[in-house]
Amino acid sequence: MLPTAKEIKNHIEELKKKKPLEDYCNMCGDCCHGKANIGKSTVSVMDLPCKFLCEVTPVHKSCSVYAERHDKAPWCADLDTMIEKGLAPSHCPYVENLKGYIPSESLFNPASPEIKKAVLASVLMSNLVPYSEASLSRFIHKYVDALKD
Repeated sequence: MLPTAKEIKNHIEELKKKKPLEDYCNMCGDCCHGKANIGKSTVSVMDLPCKFLCEVTPVHKSCSVYAERHDKAPWCADLDTMIEKGLAPSHCPYVENLKGYIPSESLFNPASPEIKKAVLASVLMSNLVPYSEASLSRFIHKYVDALKD
């Protein structure tokens, strides 16, 4: 069973008791990629990083507008929403030991035309554009072959 809003709040409060919430982030950047709903699952589209996501090292990312992210990036989810909607990957320290949490799955190079169509539809129907023009263009060119069928 998925965690309730109250369970999520309690979980976050327990995390806060141990250390500041910011200290849990491992800077992987996985929660800062486009999301698509495929059936009942949420996937992180690794081909679509947020336009404000910067690579610090190959394994560490950061947000170039972090202090103002909710003003400059209205699509950026707060911690409660990230957990509630399953936007954090399974390896995220924010969701470790949270019973019932169902994480987003990372999507790399899907082969199935049906999955490509679902991802394209989900991403293109968004009224917010959190991606750079270059990454969105690369994404569309990579996935557009699914529309030819």
